[in-house]
Amino acid sequence: MQLKKGFTLIEVGVVLAIAAFLVIFVLVEVIEPNNAKTKVGKAVFEAGQISLGATDWGTSRITKYLGVDMQTLSDGEFVSSEFVDGVGRNPWGGDYIATTPSGDIATFILMLTNVPD
Repeated sequence: MQLKKGFTLIEVGVVLAIAAFLVIFVLVEVIEPNNAKTKVGKAVFEAGQISLGATDWGTSRITKYLGVDMQTLSDGEFVSSEFVDGVGRNPWGGDYIATTPSGDIATFILMLTNVPD
């Protein structure tokens, strides 16, 4: 009687299917584009872009940041129009809001709306 060595095609297929399922599960968990860390990273990057645009806008004016808002920054091409036309909203679906505290023209505040706690 001859002994068979190796695995059947069904056994190999089952092992490959289980391995593929595990790989897909791990990749979805690791590379998920909608997780909190990804949203925070995107918001930090976009806030940096807006901050640079507002700084450029403020340094070109005598009154510094007085009157700063997203529409003004976009109109002057200091930030992309994506940030004001609703297409480039923040990662949580809210808006970016640039404003100046009352009485302080040397400072601007950038706020994000709809950010969860």
